[in-house]
Amino acid sequence: MHKHVSRWLLAAIGLVGLCEPRARAADEASGDAEALVGMLISPIWASRERLTFNYAGAFLREAWPLGLAGRRYRDWSWVGELFAADVVNGFGHTLAGPSLLVRRTFATRTPSRRFYLQAGAGILYSDAYRNPDQGQLGQAVEFKSTVDAGLQSRLGRRWSAAAELMFNHLSDGGISGRNKGVSALGVGLGLARPW
Repeated sequence: MHKHVSRWLLAAIGLVGLCEPRARAADEASGDAEALVGMLISPIWASRERLTFNYAGAFLREAWPLGLAGRRYRDWSWVGELFAADVVNGFGHTLAGPSLLVRRTFATRTPSRRFYLQAGAGILYSDAYRNPDQGQLGQAVEFKSTVDAGLQSRLGRRWSAAAELMFNHLSDGGISGRNKGVSALGVGLGLARPW
């Protein structure tokens, strides 16, 4: 694992620890502060046109109840995410940026566990475009599309363990001439804490 991944892990755990749960009314829905570390592998299918682009880093998130036009939607949440990673195998060194996702949570037979699906998009900075020998990422600002499936399991009153299967697609949407994109599949592990 790349030497810089540990700094993202320490930062993520530190920020989640600062999120102190607040008192709320019985009918008020809560949100979560989450920190995960993950590793994503690309390409996810064999291709001569796509070079290896594996990255590992931290996902810092805050989830809050989804509301539109004054109405709340049960089991749906907005998720704001900050993402920072190091390229551990491939071209370039750094990826970082914000995303907005929508999450649907599903009940399980065990009350201490919950399953969720989430999807969204964001922007990120990448220095991979500086390598002229690749045709996948062509500029500093790229778009990130995300689809994740996750499970949270309560560890106690305040903390839950989280595990996710992650799919990310990075590209610039055809803005540059080099835009084959990067599709990566990976896993994430971390902690969640209600607020």
